Amino acid sequence: MVSDIFSDVGAYLSFMAVSVGYTLNANDVFGHPVANHHNFDFNFCCALFSANLNLSSTSGGTRITRFGDYNKGEHLSQRFDDVSLSSVGGDIYYFFNHSRYSQAAAYSYSKYQLRSAGSWIAGAAVTHQNINIDFSGLPPEMLEKLPGDYEKYRFHYTDYGLIGGYAYNWVLHPKRWLINATILPSIGYRHSYEGATEGRKDMFSTNVRAMMSVVYNHRSLYASLVGRYDGHIYYKSSYTFVNSNNSVTLNIGTRF
Repeated sequence: MVSDIFSDVGAYLSFMAVSVGYTLNANDVFGHPVANHHNFDFNFCCALFSANLNLSSTSGGTRITRFGDYNKGEHLSQRFDDVSLSSVGGDIYYFFNHSRYSQAAAYSYSKYQLRSAGSWIAGAAVTHQNINIDFSGLPPEMLEKLPGDYEKYRFHYTDYGLIGGYAYNWVLHPKRWLINATILPSIGYRHSYEGATEGRKDMFSTNVRAMMSVVYNHRSLYASLVGRYDGHIYYKSSYTFVNSNNSVTLNIGTRF
């Protein structure tokens, strides 16, 4: 399954190390409704560490691209709106090379980085997810080919993980351009709640976050293009469920 592409619009306000932002679905504004989507971000980033909180929710706006042996197992595009996701996540991580590397220069724009540098990262993360998928409304001919044992799935769990990763800033001449790449895999403990498809269980969790930022600075003005991938893997003996949030954000702003 893959969601349709949806557009968000919103604002971010930063003061020193603190950044707060809120975006919501803008497809209705442009006349192409897709899904109901909201996203809230809070970030505190200083030289030593970064702390983040994210709340997001999405419902509808999904297409099934492959469904067991249906359509002979080949690619299809079946509209599917009976899916919803709500997520709350927080993390805090430390920069070992904080004297030379600045995460804020790449993502909150409160600092400048004038020389290329990177840093190893370590920290902790907590993620709570509630995902509902209901296949029962699909056409009968598709339900006959339903893979797995259930028509309805609910993934309701909280992950407690340890983060380890690396980030690097490339500063390009004439020192107005900055390119960042960050990779943050995590491993830890997963608690699945009663009411989930698998019921109450204690499991092993594996997640990964990857980020990339391209920033241009001109005096007090800046523009950036930020890409982000948040992936979550749910292993069971009879199936593997992988879900991810992928986003590309254009920011244009000024420093006061």
